[in-house]
Amino acid sequence: MTKQVKKRENSGLVNKVVSSLSRLQDGGLRLPENYSAENALRFAEFQLLKAVTPSKAPVLQHCTPDSVANALLEMVTKGLNPSKNQCYFVPYGNRLELVTSYFGEVAIAKRAGLKNIKAVTVHKEDDFSFEVGNDGKKRILEHKQTLSSLDTDLVGAYVVFEYPDGTTDTDIMTMNEIRKSWQQGATKGNSPAHRNFAGEMAKRTVINRGIKLFINSSNDLDLYINDPESQSAT
Repeated sequence: MTKQVKKRENSGLVNKVVSSLSRLQDGGLRLPENYSAENALRFAEFQLLKAVTPSKAPVLQHCTPDSVANALLEMVTKGLNPSKNQCYFVPYGNRLELVTSYFGEVAIAKRAGLKNIKAVTVHKEDDFSFEVGNDGKKRILEHKQTLSSLDTDLVGAYVVFEYPDGTTDTDIMTMNEIRKSWQQGATKGNSPAHRNFAGEMAKRTVINRGIKLFINSSNDLDLYINDPESQSAT
């Protein structure tokens, strides 16, 4: 098969997703405002044309067409854009899966109504303390970092988020809790992203748990369910 034929087939796959999306929109599916589904799909196609599996096989040849189409459609219905690092595609066996990044989780949560979200990692030599108030809410009392403390081991992460009414809340996870959450995923926390960017992955995990209740009680729940790495975190 020539490269030109392969390119036509891949473009046809994206066109198939665009067609499916049009039918869903005719059926009432609403995409986020100011979101260009076609631009996101074209950039995703560009990424996938270059992507390879750990065994160096081209992803678009190794993964089933249905799984590729489903991953692309899931990306669009969630309003994510890979050009903004809001999501990425991971092959599991012969199936392609969509994984939402830290930036994507923040974008989804803000669309669901949260006004502000900030996740911070805690390192071994940081000065860090918190309290639990009579209302059951956690509050950060002190968190001081230095350049040298940032080079020490991760011991946890926390997220502070602001609700639409202006109130705030905080969730804190130890590194042990975070790693247990990673164990629920297909890669068991051993993916290149977990090994090389543990801090960013820890932020994503604590954000997922911290905003789960808010997102799961919002409208359009089906647009927000994701993240095999922290799906069962509680």
